[in-house]
Amino acid sequence: MLPEQRRYEILSVVKRRGAVSVNDLCELFNITPTTARKDLAELEQRGSIIRTHGGALNPGYARGHDVSLETRQNLQSQEKASIAEAALAHVQPGDTILLDDSSTVLYLARKLKDMQSLTVVTYALDVVNALSAAPGIRLMVIGGAFDAESKAFVGGPAEDMLSQLHVDKAFFSPKGVSLDAGLTDARLDQARLHRRVIASAAERVLMVDSSKFDVVCFAEVAPLDAVHLVITERAPSQGYVTLWQERGVKLEIAKGPARPRTSATG
Repeated sequence: MLPEQRRYEILSVVKRRGAVSVNDLCELFNITPTTARKDLAELEQRGSIIRTHGGALNPGYARGHDVSLETRQNLQSQEKASIAEAALAHVQPGDTILLDDSSTVLYLARKLKDMQSLTVVTYALDVVNALSAAPGIRLMVIGGAFDAESKAFVGGPAEDMLSQLHVDKAFFSPKGVSLDAGLTDARLDQARLHRRVIASAAERVLMVDSSKFDVVCFAEVAPLDAVHLVITERAPSQGYVTLWQERGVKLEIAKGPARPRTSATG
């Protein structure tokens, strides 16, 4: 396949899926990571895509296009890992915590396997898989309609179960963070679940990589001051810092690579 034809096909994949990782492209087109990155760089120069660390997004993604969990895990991976490492320090034995279905929180779940006397509530299948064999963890799974894209249980039953719970801490990551719109998600069902997550927790920890700042998605979740702690890998603009300081929200910058902001990855 000629390079220009391959780039046309790559663009078609990005538009159809909303996002792709470099790994996705290597498998789809039988190319090396170096070639995949060169193709993405060319498409970015044309204004056809938005590059992220690990892949690319459709420019129209933020407003309402969701992306599969597999793809999101490979985007901003180093940033998410550093955020998860910082979040781990806020989990203590004896806690009851709630984990959402985001790829960022999944990085945290994988770090909890050796913890003792911990209760984990989740509606995310991959979190269940990550912790099901952990001897010191008691798992409580929220049921509902299974959504294959997010690998999560969603809908009315899941929302009803969450509304009846009270946990010590919730760790979550919606798709967008904006000074004007607050916290937002790509889909209404995701936004409703995140509202339940926030309402159920005594302490709310927002885990967001810097690509999510200044992104407004389709469905409103909550104001920016609905959380107690924000963990990110790169300091946001001063407007966020000032607002959170005034509202008593703590901001923690995780140790990790500092990269230019692009767009949301989930």
